[in-house]
Amino acid sequence: MHPNFHVSIGQASRTITFDELQKFSDLLQLNKIAHGRFSWLFVFDLLIWNEFNGHEPFQVARQIEALENPKTLSGTKPPTQFLNPPLRGLWHKHFFDAHFIPHNLRNHWSGNRLQKLVEEVCGPKKSGPTKEMVNELVHRLVHGAMEDRNSAEKLTGEWIIFAKHNDQNYYLCLARHDEGDEAIYSRIEQLCFREFSFMKSYN
Repeated sequence: MHPNFHVSIGQASRTITFDELQKFSDLLQLNKIAHGRFSWLFVFDLLIWNEFNGHEPFQVARQIEALENPKTLSGTKPPTQFLNPPLRGLWHKHFFDAHFIPHNLRNHWSGNRLQKLVEEVCGPKKSGPTKEMVNELVHRLVHGAMEDRNSAEKLTGEWIIFAKHNDQNYYLCLARHDEGDEAIYSRIEQLCFREFSFMKSYN
């Protein structure tokens, strides 16, 4: 029998039944993408991150499809393996949605790149920028930057945590950069080890 999940965030609290998790995974077609290779903690995180923070679960599903088919353009940074305990041996892959646009724009226009763009678009004119210049500048500042990062697979966001076993990916949970490795590992140990017996080798 599968237990219910309970979560409290600020003043809000929520109980998630296993039936809800199953219906949510069916909505995202997770079994079609990675049959039997996602934990219920992973589905729980997808649902909670969507309900409480507005993160787009279909964007996460898109990244899983890209991991399952390396020929698919993901738009985000390549997966990276954790090298230090307690997560050593596990992997993470960024997923992107609209929440992460400001962070990506800051990264893209770091250093003197923004100044160079303004000079390139507006030139040395002393009379001030024209309407056409402003429109082009805004377009390149936002749309151009995001398109460049997507085509170069440099988009960043939060993490999909997964394990590799017998040349297949097993999707464990979502995690934030600032969550801390110990906290991430603790959730995986408590809830994923009993689902995937091979995970005990990560203990």
